[in-house]
Order: sequence, then structure tokens, then C-alpha cells
Amino acid sequence: YSFKDPMSSAIGGNTIKNIAETVDLGNIDPSVSDLLASDIEYRLREITQEALKFMKQGKRNTLTCEDVNNALQLSNVEALYGYSFKDPMSSAIGGNTIKNIAETVDLGNIDPSVSDLLASDIEYRLREITQEALKFMKQGKRNTLTCEDVNNALQLSNVEALYGYSFKDPMSFARVTNQKGVYYVEDEVLSFSDIIDSPLPKCPRQTSMQLHWLAINGKQPAIPQNPIIQTPKEVKNIVKEEKKPTIRPKLKHVLSNQLQTYYQKVTAAVRGNNDDLYDAALYSLSTDQAIHQLVPYFCRFIAREVSQNLRNVVLLNRLIRMVNGLIMNQYVKIDPYLHQIIPSILTCIVGKSLCEDPVFDPHWNLREEASDLVAIICKKFGKKYPDLKPRITKTFVNALLDPNKPLTTHFGAIKGISALGTQTVKLVILPNVSSYAEFIIPQMEHEDREIKYCATKCYEALLEVSGNFLVSVAEYYEQMSKMSDKISSTFKSLQELENIPDIYNELFQVFGEKILPYIDSHLEALV
Repeated sequence: YSFKDPMSSAIGGNTIKNIAETVDLGNIDPSVSDLLASDIEYRLREITQEALKFMKQGKRNTLTCEDVNNALQLSNVEALYGYSFKDPMSSAIGGNTIKNIAETVDLGNIDPSVSDLLASDIEYRLREITQEALKFMKQGKRNTLTCEDVNNALQLSNVEALYGYSFKDPMSFARVTNQKGVYYVEDEVLSFSDIIDSPLPKCPRQTSMQLHWLAINGKQPAIPQNPIIQTPKEVKNIVKEEKKPTIRPKLKHVLSNQLQTYYQKVTAAVRGNNDDLYDAALYSLSTDQAIHQLVPYFCRFIAREVSQNLRNVVLLNRLIRMVNGLIMNQYVKIDPYLHQIIPSILTCIVGKSLCEDPVFDPHWNLREEASDLVAIICKKFGKKYPDLKPRITKTFVNALLDPNKPLTTHFGAIKGISALGTQTVKLVILPNVSSYAEFIIPQMEHEDREIKYCATKCYEALLEVSGNFLVSVAEYYEQMSKMSDKISSTFKSLQELENIPDIYNELFQVFGEKILPYIDSHLEALV
């Protein structure tokens, strides 16, 4: 809007209509044209004021196109192309030059306005390339502009380089006698006498054939026509000589300010004591779609915090839930970082001491939650990584069968094996239940309160695993019995269940009547 009269404009509405017609907008409302005219006048005033500042700063009395371009750049507007900085409306390349070039490509009839417009645009492009070439000349500490500098400037602007010109020796140009400002490359004049007197080149050899043995009785003869056979030692020496250490540049992973702030907020919520903020962080980790770049940083944070806070059971519990949130997020691809987080989870399961007081501190629940999390990981990524579950199972077995390990580690191993499924319990727990019971039952009568309590927890965990196994097997057996007419064709595992009564008898001898509450409703199927 105009500063003097808010509702009037120096640019009339008819001007806007004329501009609209050039872009096929004939029907334009008068109120719209007046509004656009006032807005354009405001923009022009603003650009003019900034251009005047550049003119005064340059101690000049004439406003140039360079001042206007600087003002446009200051307002994040594209500059004006095709105008000279010294003379805004004139070009150093005349329209006649464009016409002469057009005639060389059979374009005789060219409008003068078109030639003037092309001349101004070509001048702008030449100025831009020249400025970039001068930068390369100054960078090379030279006083002469070479064709190599121009080619570098063209390459910087994604323009094809000039071919046929020497970089070291500049071309010699001659002026056309009848044309002003037209030059051509002056070719060297050769004399026929010099060409005749010069010696002739050597004639090429005639084509010929020669026979030689490639191999005799499976052995290659050592003749010049055959390739040289090198021994393995010679090959190794050549490889060692040719092999040079390669230096890989370190790639810096750049995160936006928003992601950095998000990472700081989430890690602070995990370390802090505000439960509401922590719950909000967990919900964001499990549902947010834009945190895939932060996954390696979160995994490194989890591994570092677990290793540095092995006695802080509250923080370890928060970290396990943080891992669970990342795994539950369907938009995050966490499987490339399983090798970083699985050791931290296994530490929370079979770690020697995860708290200050094993009797009163709730580290038992932490081990159970971490075991359930390992089972989720094996179920979700087991098909992609077939050796994932066997390696985790081997870790639990080694921890359980080692009598030198603390009882807290045994408890975590039992819970971990139980979470991996019924088949794992059958293959790992049942063959060792009698020997382990003989080891753990005397520990339940120990004088030390801590050892006695931990042994009782291990015994209860073993009893629970065995009872749940019998329940699952009994339910499966009952389902098969109800489908007796289809067992022979559908279920092939009936023979595997023939030894279930023997397993029940063995567990009953170990645990006695304590096993009965688990199988009261399924006793007929097991006996």
C-alpha cells in the first residue's frame, strides 16, 4: 500500500490487467487488480529503499542494476538477469552480433527485440563465467587468464568445456578487415616444399603368422610367446607390493537441531524422575515415524548406560522399556543394531548383581521383563537371523549349568529359557532338572539369608517352568485326543508325546506335591 494514501496506488489497475492478459488471464476482477497494484507498489518501494542504501554506501549518485540486485538478494528474491551493472538498459554485445550469429545457422529474419534480449542475456552469462574464471586465476596466483580457467568456470556451472584449445599456448586471433569487432583464429600457413622435403614415416610391418607350443604334456614351455607363470610366493609378494593402505575419510553424520533436541529430551526423561515425561517419551519412541536417524544413537546410549549403572535397578528397568519401545515401533529398522542392544539385555538377565540388596530390591522383575523382551526379539527377527535364538539359548545354558555362577544368574537363565518357548524348555530344562534340583535344594537350607532367599527364588522359577510345560503339553494332548479321527493324517507328533507320563513322574519325584497345582485339571491326560 502507498505510504501517503493507503487506498491509492501509483500503479493503475489497467497495468495489472495488461500483465494478466499476457499469461492468459483475461477476466480479472477490478478489486483484485487494484489490490495487486497496491501490493506491487509496496514491494517496489521497499526494494527501491534498499537499493538506495547500497547506492549511498557505494558513494554514487546513480542507481544501478547492481544496487537493485543486491536489494533483491537481501529480500531473498531472484536477481534480474540480462542487464549490465554499469548501464542497466544497455548491453556491450550489440544486436548486430546476434544477427550475424543467427545467419550462420540459417536464421536470417530475427526480430530486433529478440536480438537485444539475447544480447543482454549472453552478456550476463559471459560476465558470470568471467568472474568465476578470474577466481581460478587468482587462486592459481597468476596474472594471465587462461583457457583452463574458463573451462573450470564452465564446469562449475555445469556447462560443457571448450574443446580444441590448448591450455598453455593461447590462440592467436586476427581481425576481419571489413567487419568491425569480428575475429577469427589464424591458422598457420604450411609450405608444400617443406612437406615434400620432410622424411616419410616408417611403413607398418606386414602381417605374418608364427606357430608355437602352448603346452607340452600339460606343461607350458618357457618361451617369449607364452605368458609368464608365477609361483604363489611371487604372486603374494607382488600383491603385498601393490597393496597400499587406503585412508577412508571419516563421514560426519549431521543431525538437524530438532532431532538433537528430541534426543536430549528423551535421554533426560529416561534418566530423570518424572514418570509422566518418561511415559510420554516411551509412547513417542514406539509410535514416532521420524526417529530412524536417531536409532544408532539410542542404541549406543542404552549400551553405555547399562554398563555404567549395573547397580541402579530403576534405571536399568527404564532402559529395558526403552528398548521395547524401539522394537515395537513399526517405522524403525532396528535389526542392524541388534548386536549392540542384545548384550545389554542379556546383562539385565544373567548379570551377577543388578542392585545393592538382592533380597529387597526388585531386580527379579527386571530379569523377567528382559527375558520377555529377548523372546520378542527372537520371534520378530528369528527368521531373518536363524542363529539368533540358538546363540542366546547357549548363553543361558552356560549360565545355568555353571555351579560357580551366582544364584541370581541361575534365576535369570531359567527365566530366559522359559520365555523362549516350550520346545526350548523340553530340550534344555527337562534333561537337567534332576541334577539342578540336587544342587539347589541344599542351598535353600543355607545359613546365609541372601543365599537362602536366592536359592528359593531359583527353585520356584524351576518349579514354575516345569509346571507350565506340563500344562501346555497336556492341553495339546487333549486337543489331539478330541481330533482322534484326523490324528493320523494331520498330527505327526503323537509319538513324541508317548514319553510324557515318564516326564511327569520324573518331575513329581523332584518337586513332589508342589507340581500338582499346575496340573489338577489335566491330571488324566498326563498319567
